[in-house]
Amino acid sequence: DLSLEERDTYKFQYGYSLFNKKRFTEAKVMFAALKDKPQSQYYNGANYYYGFIQQDEGNYENALTCFNVVKDVSPYSSVVPYYITNIYFQQGKYDKVISYAEPLMADTKLVYYSEINSLLGQAYFYRNNYKKALPYLTYYIEKSKSIRDEDYYQVAFAQYKTADYKGALLTLKETSDDNDTLYQHIQFLYGKCYLDLDKKEEARNAFMEASRIGIDKTIHEEALFNYGKLSYESGYATAAVEAMQDYLKAYPKGANKTEAQELLANALLSTNDY
Repeated sequence: DLSLEERDTYKFQYGYSLFNKKRFTEAKVMFAALKDKPQSQYYNGANYYYGFIQQDEGNYENALTCFNVVKDVSPYSSVVPYYITNIYFQQGKYDKVISYAEPLMADTKLVYYSEINSLLGQAYFYRNNYKKALPYLTYYIEKSKSIRDEDYYQVAFAQYKTADYKGALLTLKETSDDNDTLYQHIQFLYGKCYLDLDKKEEARNAFMEASRIGIDKTIHEEALFNYGKLSYESGYATAAVEAMQDYLKAYPKGANKTEAQELLANALLSTNDY
């Protein structure tokens, strides 16, 4: 017969081998038998791996309970802060992300340090605090090897919101040209930046591109109106007529309905097409 200690060793080692094979459902049973035994030498390890599996399965509160057991215990203390930050982020608890992760920034030796920067920056971003978000989001895109278009877009949007229009344009140039919802938002942001820099021709082209894609209706509506308005102001009367007609047809109760009607009337007069 195995002693209690030997049984614990067997459970932990077997659980660990299952964990490494990503057989989490079976591994979880082994770690569950050890995670509530503080006297066991495997108490901390069982909590860490059980917490990891719970996080992977989306059982965030259970995961937090386990991670809090080992957050100050080496070697787990270097990696667990990222998992805790990520759980708060996945739960949409952005204030918690900020209060928990900001003090961690002093410890640059943490595993996933740049990812914690990203989560902290995004938390500030979703709280509309773009000035605070920028340094963390920027740190991430400077240090990370796998940067998504979404990451560049968030930095550019925060730069735009803090009136760094030229910086935002440079960041947007790092994004790809995939025709999806994000591409539409990227083109729209190009337009807004160019407009604030009084580069009307570039702004008009960007809004035209954003209005070509109808995925996000709110963006499409504003982009189409801006394209039509800039077309009229830049002397493209025929293009202005077409854009305003499209706008009024697609958005009969649109926010810019009255101005669109006035611009259409003026553009028709310019083309003598009435």
